[in-house]
Amino acid sequence: AAAAAGETAARCAAEVAAEGGRRSAGATAAIARVSANARQVAEALEAITLIARQTKLIGVNAAVEAARVGEAGRGFAVVATEIQALAGQAGDAARRIEGLMKESGAAVAEADREVGVAADTLRRIETETAASLDAVAAIREACGDQTAALGEAVARIAEADDAARASEGAAARTAETAHALDTAAEALRDRLSGVLLEDLEMAGAARRAAAEASRRFEAAVRSGRISAEDLFSKDYRPIPGSDPQQFMTPFVAFTDSALQPILEDLLDLGHHVVFAAAVNVDGFLPTHNRKFSHPQGHDPVWNTAHCRNRRFFADRVGLAAGRGEGPSLIQAYRRDMGGGKYAVMKDASAPIRVGGRLWGGLRIGYAPKASTPGRGLDRGRRAA
Repeated sequence: AAAAAGETAARCAAEVAAEGGRRSAGATAAIARVSANARQVAEALEAITLIARQTKLIGVNAAVEAARVGEAGRGFAVVATEIQALAGQAGDAARRIEGLMKESGAAVAEADREVGVAADTLRRIETETAASLDAVAAIREACGDQTAALGEAVARIAEADDAARASEGAAARTAETAHALDTAAEALRDRLSGVLLEDLEMAGAARRAAAEASRRFEAAVRSGRISAEDLFSKDYRPIPGSDPQQFMTPFVAFTDSALQPILEDLLDLGHHVVFAAAVNVDGFLPTHNRKFSHPQGHDPVWNTAHCRNRRFFADRVGLAAGRGEGPSLIQAYRRDMGGGKYAVMKDASAPIRVGGRLWGGLRIGYAPKASTPGRGLDRGRRAA
């Protein structure tokens, strides 16, 4: 419920940010219209100023003519003086309006810059909210495989509660039952919190390892160690005589060299970590841990468990890991170990990108510690 509420809140935040972005765009357009109107007013003011100068010049000429004709032109001289005064006032008013328009233009430009900054901020909020939505979805999916266990525990608690109510007369037994219920509930809370923490830790490790793999891939392309065309090649050439079928591609040798050190380090995260590997968007797994990268022998069952590199794992889990666009993904599944044997696994993955283009995903497979207390399963027999 908490994860669903968090997801709902994040979606609301994303919608608010998107609406803010649209309103910022509208404000920017309105500011542009105000700026255009201001330019038109400035042009009109320039025309008024020119008319005032010309009118004042006419007034001066009229005063000169009035003075020249003497007493007969005295009345006309008064009118000419008033014309000059009005022209001067019109010019002063035009200059004051021009000053105000310049100040308004500066304020409009500042508002345009502030709206642009606000729009950029809203876009970042929208992006971060989308990442939060992905994280909430991953947490909710991690909680999903514990729902059945929680339901069973609740049913048992209800049965015990019924038994306690039926034996109200036996106070000592009721107290003992209540204590057992408290112990069971505490153990259940510890178990659920341990599962969530473990999944979040594995998702974080997958994101860091995928970022390092992306950095190495991009550096290799820039240096010419491998071309982007070869790195994203779809030329899968079957290896003759392999069973299960293995393939070679133009990038296998490079990924063996660039990725295997990263994958080996991930095994040190804990005994519950079974494997670390990389798959591309087609579900092809070129490079695995060394213990799962043995040369094939004559026994297909042994090969299935010990020769897991250079093979396709295009099942639901493999394709979701290779094509995932979110920051990380947690999945639970049964892994085929060959010979009719399966291992319950969890898979944490994160995307590997080269120059913004999705190459595939880095995967960490691990046994759920909370569901296998006290069991140290043989890491050499579990794989993806």
